[in-house]
Amino acid sequence: EKTKAKERRKKDLNNARARKSRLKKKKFYEELEGKYNELQEELERKDKLIEDLKAALFAKESTTAVPVGEANQKYKVDLLEDCDHLLQNLSKNKEFCAKEREIAELYQPFGTERVKTINSAFNTIVENIHPEEFKILFKYCDTNLNKRVKRSEKDQGESS
Repeated sequence: EKTKAKERRKKDLNNARARKSRLKKKKFYEELEGKYNELQEELERKDKLIEDLKAALFAKESTTAVPVGEANQKYKVDLLEDCDHLLQNLSKNKEFCAKEREIAELYQPFGTERVKTINSAFNTIVENIHPEEFKILFKYCDTNLNKRVKRSEKDQGESS
C-alpha cells in the first residue's frame, strides 16, 4: 500500500505540475494575443493617420498647384495675343510679306522652303507647346535644311 500511495502522490503531483504548466502556457498565449491585438490596433491607427496625411497633402498640393493643361492653355493664349499684337503693329501685310521674302533670299537656294518650314514649326509650337519637343523639331529642321543646301551647292558646283 505504501508504494501505491507513493505512486498516487507522485501521479497527483505530476498532474498538478502539468496543470500548472498548462495554465502558465495558456496565460502566456493570452498575453501574447493581447499584445498582438494592441499592436494590430496601433498599426491600424498609424495607417489611418498616414492616409489622412496623404489626403491632406494631396488636397493642399492640388489647390495650390496650377494644372499643367491650364498653364499650357494660358501660355498659348498669351503667345497668340503677342503674335496678334505684332501683326497689328505692322503698317501693312505687304510689308510683312516683303520682310519674309527678304529673309528667304538670305537663305538661297532653299530660302522660301526654310521660311515655310519655320512658319509650320511656329504653328506647330503654338498648337502643341512642349519645350523639349520643339527644340528637337528646330534641330531637325536646321540639320535637314543645311544638308539640302550643301547638296545643292555641291550640285551647282559640279554642273558649272
